[in-house]
Amino acid sequence: MPSNANIVINDGASTPVAHTFKPLSVVGYIATFREATSNGIPIGNNVLTYSVKAPASAGGAYTVQVKLTKPKVITITDTSGKTVNTVDHTDLFDATFKVGASSTAQERKDLRVLASNAIVNALLAQAMDDLEAFW
Repeated sequence: MPSNANIVINDGASTPVAHTFKPLSVVGYIATFREATSNGIPIGNNVLTYSVKAPASAGGAYTVQVKLTKPKVITITDTSGKTVNTVDHTDLFDATFKVGASSTAQERKDLRVLASNAIVNALLAQAMDDLEAFW
């Protein structure tokens, strides 16, 4: 079982920047990690969650989920003339793995690595970056 520690992930900048997600909480089966923003605005914190949920019945599947939320904060002037920070939109990555209770460690590893490699595959990466569908 992994210990609750910082998770460091590089972004996709031309010179990659390491983002450090620090443990925030573990509630039930959901571990939450937060990357504090450099501008100190909490609503702009990136959040990473990881969870493992056991099968509901014998022979069922485990559900493993990883989520990454990335809010975009903008500064606006409200109706009273006060300058405030607000979330313009939140980008979300949500990966869910369903693995049978009888799956082997190697089968689970294969699924995870295939999924990881699919995300960085040149065709899929271009389609995502350019918001294009396949034809």
